[in-house]
Amino acid sequence: MQTSLPWYRSKIIIGAIISITTKVLVVSGLVSQIAPEDSEALTNLLVLLGGGVGDLMALVARLMQKAAPPISLRK
Repeated sequence: MQTSLPWYRSKIIIGAIISITTKVLVVSGLVSQIAPEDSEALTNLLVLLGGGVGDLMALVARLMQKAAPPISLRK
C-alpha cells in the first residue's frame, strides 16, 4: 500500500506552481513595476524562462514517475 505524499514534496505540483506564478507575474504587469523600463523586456524574458523551467520540471517528473502516490494536503 502506498503512503500519502505531502503536496510540497511532489515535483509535479511544485513545477506547476512555479510555472503558474511566473506567468501570472508577467501577465499582471507586476514584473514591469519592479524592473526599470529599459530592462522590462529582459526581466519578462527571465521570468518566462523561469516558468519554462517549472514546466519542464513538471513534465520530466511526470514522465519519470513509476507510480503516482496519492497526494495529501495534510502533513
